[in-house]
Amino acid sequence: MKLKYCYAAANFHADSKKQPEQVEFRDKKREVMIELIDVLDDPSAVDYLLNEDILQCSVTMIEKNIFRTFSNKSK
Repeated sequence: MKLKYCYAAANFHADSKKQPEQVEFRDKKREVMIELIDVLDDPSAVDYLLNEDILQCSVTMIEKNIFRTFSNKSK
């Protein structure tokens, strides 16, 4: 399920030469998130999104991404 792919936090400051796998993951996660937003924009999405499994995965994805440590830009 694509929601579970988004559980892991991406390193948005990764260097493409030093951490190419992190850059690839970050770009893939960004694509998946955009795709999820497109699905949510569909008016008929309510018909297939309002079930317990999808809602639980959605909450877990939000928890793992919103309650994370942000890097300090001043360093």
